[in-house]
Amino acid sequence: MRDPNRSWTRNPWWHDDFGGAPRWFLIAVIAVIVIGAPVTIVLGSRSAPPSKAGAEGASLAVAPRPVIAVIGDSFTSGPLDGASTDATWPELLATSVDADFQVLATDGSGYVTYNPKASRDTFSTHAGEVRKDADLVVFFGSRSDVNQGTNVFDAALIALAVAARQVPDAQVLVVGPAWADIAPPIKILEDRDALSRAAEEASVRFVDPIAEGWLVDGEALTTDDGLYATEEGQKYIATKMSALIASALDDIGLSTG
Repeated sequence: MRDPNRSWTRNPWWHDDFGGAPRWFLIAVIAVIVIGAPVTIVLGSRSAPPSKAGAEGASLAVAPRPVIAVIGDSFTSGPLDGASTDATWPELLATSVDADFQVLATDGSGYVTYNPKASRDTFSTHAGEVRKDADLVVFFGSRSDVNQGTNVFDAALIALAVAARQVPDAQVLVVGPAWADIAPPIKILEDRDALSRAAEEASVRFVDPIAEGWLVDGEALTTDDGLYATEEGQKYIATKMSALIASALDDIGLSTG
């Protein structure tokens, strides 16, 4: 009979040793053999924290690839008839940066203009087709709106509003029309200015290829009619766009690797 005044110093039954091994260890082994159930044995009161290198490695492993939607004109789509086999600038970037590209570009399209030989798609139409998981929406152009005057302002606001509704959390970058001439016509300058005002009203970044002298550095960067970028022209645009895209993604804490 147990003495109630005596202190109880004997270990619980699962701490008894059997052949030098504690009984709880043998029970765990038997559970694995007989039941086939996995058993985790934790030694100590808490596990060691993961190493900094391991934590960073896990973070990098699950980092999502940015999704970039590109809306553009003939400088982005290439010729409608497929006569050119040159890679377009989004295709070039897709092979060199760690991102997913969605290209929504039609030869002859713009904020106002559409190509009846291709579709009735304008930039607003394409904005409504942007992937819901897009991180960045890039508008580039459009030289096709050269004769649209003040219509560009209203049409651009509509396109930007559609994009904002489609992907409200995405960053938006508006790149104006490019023109392969050091002295572009007044009509394209008016369209550029209208687009700049629309971007300002929508509080999105605007980049002006005409002011920056894109495609006018003396090399054969466009076709003779100025409608399409040549192979070298596409590489040139890809270089320009790569820096702009990297900057836009950096603003929202993303990277193309």
